[in-house]
Amino acid sequence: MPVRGQYGKTAAAKYGYMAGRTARSATPARQPRTAPAIAMSGPFSYLAPISVGIVALVLLAGLFNMMRGGSSNVSQLLMRWRVVLQLLAIIIIMATLYFSGH
Repeated sequence: MPVRGQYGKTAAAKYGYMAGRTARSATPARQPRTAPAIAMSGPFSYLAPISVGIVALVLLAGLFNMMRGGSSNVSQLLMRWRVVLQLLAIIIIMATLYFSGH
């Protein structure tokens, strides 16, 4: 039971600790907010994983070519394609996030 002072106010209410509420009328603690799940929607949602997969395939093809001792020109060509495809994949992923509203 809160101790009441002069004029019937509790110390907490008098000094503004509870914003004018008594202990019995205080609202329960709020639940912490959770981050919304990122839900990708639209045509970009299918293109994002496909583009990442294509980048991975080109990377593996370039590494395989280097490991087996293949032509360095082919390896350089594959790595150049990988860089271009990575740029496209990043653009697709950013467009997906932008158009999904997150």
